[in-house]
Amino acid sequence: MHVIALLPGTRLGEIWGHRNVFLLGALIWIAFHIHSGFADDYISVVVLRALSGIGSGIIEGNCVALLNLVFPPSLWKKTAFVIYGCGAATGATAGGVLVGIPAQLAIWRWSFWLLACLGGASFFLTWLVVPQDKRREPHGHFDYVGTYFYVAGLFLYDFVLNQAPAVGWKTVYIYVILIIAALHVAAFWYWETRYALHPLMPMSIWKNKCYPPLIAVMFLTHMALGIFLWHLSLFGNTVRGYGAIATGAQLVPTAIMGCAMTVAAGVLVSRIGAKWIFHMGLTAGVVALVIFATMPAQQVYWAQAFVAAICMGLDADLVHTTGQIVVFAAVPFNPEEPRAQGVAAVLIDMFQNLGFLTGLGLAGTIESYTNDGGAHLVSGFRNTAYFAIGLCVLAAGINMVFVNIPPLGPPPIADPEKAAKQLSDGM
Repeated sequence: MHVIALLPGTRLGEIWGHRNVFLLGALIWIAFHIHSGFADDYISVVVLRALSGIGSGIIEGNCVALLNLVFPPSLWKKTAFVIYGCGAATGATAGGVLVGIPAQLAIWRWSFWLLACLGGASFFLTWLVVPQDKRREPHGHFDYVGTYFYVAGLFLYDFVLNQAPAVGWKTVYIYVILIIAALHVAAFWYWETRYALHPLMPMSIWKNKCYPPLIAVMFLTHMALGIFLWHLSLFGNTVRGYGAIATGAQLVPTAIMGCAMTVAAGVLVSRIGAKWIFHMGLTAGVVALVIFATMPAQQVYWAQAFVAAICMGLDADLVHTTGQIVVFAAVPFNPEEPRAQGVAAVLIDMFQNLGFLTGLGLAGTIESYTNDGGAHLVSGFRNTAYFAIGLCVLAAGINMVFVNIPPLGPPPIADPEKAAKQLSDGM
């Protein structure tokens, strides 16, 4: 649901104000996590957690939009997206450790209530600190038809990827639902291209020759990243017997290295082409996955898992932060279609999250088909790592051939006071 909410949530922000919709997303996050803590059965927890993803998707899309609005092309804008990248790296890991503490030492319900408290802190800090942005299209039209095709297509796609590993791809309804999902996505593309007066996704962004390969690299990289993060955690928990806290703590080096790499990426994009930064990150990702694929069942954490976690931090945030920054060069601002550049930036996040989802779904299938019904867990995990290595190699090939974004050079200097006024004026 997180991926599904990104694009419609951002469009609502253009109509109602990005700050207002950000706060709405925080309230949705809080409400469903509070309810998750009171759930009495597994299905209720799964449904409520999925619905909480609507809130996080709305938050993420409008956060990117606010950063794009408040900062003109400048060192401040680059710094803002570097900090945003650090927040993604540290937040994901810190969240895993924090929710593991009550799950292991107290009662599991407090894991959800703690997340609700963090959402409350986000709500009140945004309310106090972020100035009200001017509604860019206060009388704008919301594309309900396009939203239906978009939401239905991605929801069914998500369902198939999660259900197929459990019931097998030979099950007939999996193919039927996948075909229906593909038809919805095709209908969305046709509607947005031919009939939508105010499209949810301006299709002109795909005409920029560097943008589609940039999206492909981000998508494939995050497929591999999701496979690594999830299966390293599973490896520690199911094979090595780590508790909830230790399982989350395995990835702390990834977050620390990720923060360092967001800063490095912010510096490097001014000096070398994005292609070479992506290549450095993808090479580190392959190294991390090779190390993971060769880990024995029982071994001290520091021998291989620690090194793999560090290397994946290099991959994740060199690619993520560079993509967030260079998208504005890949899709230049067009005064005839002012929404396009902002939507292009949000789509970077959407396809990253979609890559996570797709990678986990396909890797789950590989794992279930190759672990002999759970008798050989390590073999299943290794096969997912081999698949992720192939994804990184494919991403590297696309990157070297098609991504040709030159160094951005030193950014112009912007006055932060003018930037704050720019937000209130709504660009």
